[in-house]
Amino acid sequence: MSYKLISYDFLFIHKYGRIGINSLSIFNANEILVFVDYDFNGLDEYLRIKSVFTNALLYVPPNYDELFSKYSKTLKGNKATMSKNVQLSNDDIVVKIREQVARNNRFLEQEVLIYD
Repeated sequence: MSYKLISYDFLFIHKYGRIGINSLSIFNANEILVFVDYDFNGLDEYLRIKSVFTNALLYVPPNYDELFSKYSKTLKGNKATMSKNVQLSNDDIVVKIREQVARNNRFLEQEVLIYD
């Protein structure tokens, strides 16, 4: 992650694979900004984090729609499966991304946020 997205005032934690609720319980934070792929798995991860930290926010860049149009990739394999949590979520941003991904069968990787 680059300071282009967040300042050095933040602690950046990166977990390979999925983060579980037990892993999250060791943290205590006033603010949580979540960076995930903009796909069904990423939305599920965000909702899992939000279930522990109700103040967690999903980072969505101001030019998300433009980035999606330009850089999105076709869904394949397990990225194309929507969990019940994602299906049933009423969170505005989850609904927007969920419907866009389902409608287009495409997703946006979080790495696109650090492209020059």
